[in-house]
Amino acid sequence: MNRADHHLHLLTDNSLDAIFITIGGVFVYANAQTCRLLGDTRPDSLIGQPLARFCTGELPTPALPAVAPAPASLRQTLQRLDGRPVIVELRCAPFRFNDQEAVLFFARDLSALNNAGDAMAQQQILLRAIIDHSTAVIFVKDPDGRYLLANRHFAGLVGRDPDTIPGCSDADLFPADIARAFQQRDREVLQQGQSCEFEEHACVGAEERTFLTIKFPLRDRHGDIYALCGIATDITARKAAEAALLELNRTLEQRIEERTEALTRTDQQLRQALTLNERILMTSSSAILVFREDGQCILANPAAARMTGGSREQLEAQNFRTLSPWNEAGLIQAADRVLKAGTTELLERQLITTFGAELWAEMQLSRFDIDGSAHLLLMMQDITDKRRAEEALANRELAYRTLASNSPDAILRYAPDGRVLYMNPVVERMLTRLRQCRAQSPQLEQPELAELERAVRAVVESGEPRELELLVPGDEDARYLSVRLVPEYGPTDTPSSVLAVGRDVTALKNAEKELRLAASVFHASAEGVMITDANGVILSVNPAFTEITGYSREEALGNSPRMLRSDRQPPEFYRRMWQELSTQGQWQGEIWNRRRDGQAYLEWLTINRIDDDRGNPARYVAVFHDITELRRKDEHIHRLAFHDALTGLPNRELLLERLQQALERAAREGRRLSITFIDLDRFKGFNDALGHDVGDSLLQQIGERLRARLRASDTVARVGGDEFVVLMENLHSARQCAAKAQQLLDEIARPVVLPGYELEISASMGMAFYPEDGDHPMELMKRADMAMYAAKGAGGDTYRFFREEMLERTAHRLRIEMDLRRALSNDELELHYQPKIDLSSGLLTELRAAGVRVAVDEFGTGYSSLAYLRRLPLDILKIDRSFVLDAVDNEEDAQIVRTILALGQSLRMEVVAEGIENERQASLLRGLGCDRAQGYLYGRPMTPPQFADWLTSSCQTH
Repeated sequence: MNRADHHLHLLTDNSLDAIFITIGGVFVYANAQTCRLLGDTRPDSLIGQPLARFCTGELPTPALPAVAPAPASLRQTLQRLDGRPVIVELRCAPFRFNDQEAVLFFARDLSALNNAGDAMAQQQILLRAIIDHSTAVIFVKDPDGRYLLANRHFAGLVGRDPDTIPGCSDADLFPADIARAFQQRDREVLQQGQSCEFEEHACVGAEERTFLTIKFPLRDRHGDIYALCGIATDITARKAAEAALLELNRTLEQRIEERTEALTRTDQQLRQALTLNERILMTSSSAILVFREDGQCILANPAAARMTGGSREQLEAQNFRTLSPWNEAGLIQAADRVLKAGTTELLERQLITTFGAELWAEMQLSRFDIDGSAHLLLMMQDITDKRRAEEALANRELAYRTLASNSPDAILRYAPDGRVLYMNPVVERMLTRLRQCRAQSPQLEQPELAELERAVRAVVESGEPRELELLVPGDEDARYLSVRLVPEYGPTDTPSSVLAVGRDVTALKNAEKELRLAASVFHASAEGVMITDANGVILSVNPAFTEITGYSREEALGNSPRMLRSDRQPPEFYRRMWQELSTQGQWQGEIWNRRRDGQAYLEWLTINRIDDDRGNPARYVAVFHDITELRRKDEHIHRLAFHDALTGLPNRELLLERLQQALERAAREGRRLSITFIDLDRFKGFNDALGHDVGDSLLQQIGERLRARLRASDTVARVGGDEFVVLMENLHSARQCAAKAQQLLDEIARPVVLPGYELEISASMGMAFYPEDGDHPMELMKRADMAMYAAKGAGGDTYRFFREEMLERTAHRLRIEMDLRRALSNDELELHYQPKIDLSSGLLTELRAAGVRVAVDEFGTGYSSLAYLRRLPLDILKIDRSFVLDAVDNEEDAQIVRTILALGQSLRMEVVAEGIENERQASLLRGLGCDRAQGYLYGRPMTPPQFADWLTSSCQTH
């Protein structure tokens, strides 16, 4: 064995790839990695066996070149001796072996790499889906304030495409003052080194928005901060983003239409220009073809037809981007480089044309433009005879150089003293990049070369192989290189050289970094995240999931989402959910789930389906947040709008709604119903003598007694201060209603026991019936009211049915009203004033310069309704004294006052509190942000002269 053969065996036996040689399809050489790949332990046992025994498909058989081209790469499945298939990346190159034409093969096991890559890609897809489908705004910046990552919600917020945001700063995206505020808070987080929560304000267009933002530092595996992540929630910009996207689509469609028209014109102009030169092209001995940038051939001369074996018409019907010979010979890539850079490339290629002609050709690819449109010019010379003569000069050195030069790995050979004996082109390109980096930054050290040289000396001294990982600077980004060094022995027992083989693992490192970054966002999200497999088994949850549901990560993993299911939704709800997931790939909506402690809660849930490469469901990602408290507040506001705040009974608005529905049912079914007005006798005397707190307690007990005495289908409502209304359906006769009225009178007459008092009170009741007394809600209400006044006129503690003669009493009341109006016109009435106080300053409210404003009195009681705030042109909202009276000691009353204040302020209305009788009440309302106050603390109702004296005295005091 000569020295070249010895080096060849050392190189192949220590290669990370399987290397073998065949002659006529039979093994004549195989390295150790080939034996391990095919499941054999003895290299010599493969010699003489046919390669077809291990192959499941047809292998290429390249002809022997003089200078080996870059070997073609293909995927192939080999059959091991134990019957197990193995997927490999196969490269082959022709050369001469023992003066015979042979084929050199490189095989790399892709099974583990594919599995790891698929798993890593799947994880990246999952984590990117979590970020992009989160309802929160998510972004990542480097320490200099440049954006590294932003999800689609952030892009929608600033109105930019997500791909244009990386590299931008806050100053590029927001007004200067907002950008400075963001940068100041970023510096605080980076200086403290821990997560912080901020309330940030930003103007998007003319609208000011508020964000609750969590910012926290991201650290690498050494604990150093390399980025800052922020999570906020804002969905108000969705409509603006959709409008911007629609406008962008319109613009793109217009540009595509304009571009299509321009290409058509250019094609016509090019054909006219080429016609002028056709005579020259017809006589050329070189093959000449012209292609558009999209690959379509538009001209071919006779020499091109002779050389390729086809006609000119056939050539002009072809598109080079669809031709297999172009793709296999790398001509499509070369054409793209020429069209992009505007350069000229000279190539030599062996190919079989689409018409069956086999030739070696010297090719020149050039770009030229016609009216701004790029075109490709291909000129070919047939050099088949020349190349066949050169093939005879190939030797073993070519085989050795082919192996090293075409390897995708970096290969170096070192002498024992550290001198470089050989380096393949991969290493040469790497060193060129290192020299360029060194020239741009002379102070830049190159520890990677020194580390490699130290490893070489260690291998020479120990005689043992070593492995290390290098970080090599590049033109733009650094590259990670995994290097294996093995000793090569000569005639003596000491290494005569050291072989170093390096593989680029940058993609793997970057993927790991992306996973760490996405995992940081996943764990820091304020929304619960749950990931399941296709069968619904929980694979992963984030800390927010545990905080919301109460289930730990260990309890959730391996379990099913059914552990969260409550009994609030029927099975049909879940069937519709899964049907939408299967057809649309996404579902979102409200759902009731149950925490670990058994408490039910309402959440807003978004589920996205993640499919594999074949379109089958692989994962489900659920993102949710708790909206129970929001729903509870909505229900509380709804109850305030349709129920009496003191007794909890339906108010007038809800009563009228139920009465209308009851009338419709009675009309359909031919049934009777009644409306009973109830007014407490002498209630005003109790209220004035004992105080409003006693009066309120009395009303609450009376309301509860009425509700207890009625059927579940009946309705009792409080419509005024001491007025109640009862709606009873499905009545057989008036006698049935009369019996119930007497029961209610007896129930009201029972003594009412209150702290410090035992009271007896009676009531007057009036009843109207459908269909006898009317068929409209307001008509029945008015006539029951007339009957009630008749009962009160009879001395009270009794009931009366409506009679037509009662209408006369109503006419009488109208005459009184008219008399009062005439008295007003004749200046026969006297007006008294009560002051209204500004709580924040203590001064009197200044009189309006012009006009009169409208106020809602006793809001929250009687006939007041939220609907009035929407329908009427109101300026002032007055809080009834019944709420103010106990607000200091009663938290429920205080909460009602807060709610009315918030409602008035949100509607930009002035809010006035009535019934202020002591300084404690005034202090409480002042603390709650009430604007104005009125009550005996400041003054009782006064005649005009009294009010003028009081006003003068108050101004002098303040």
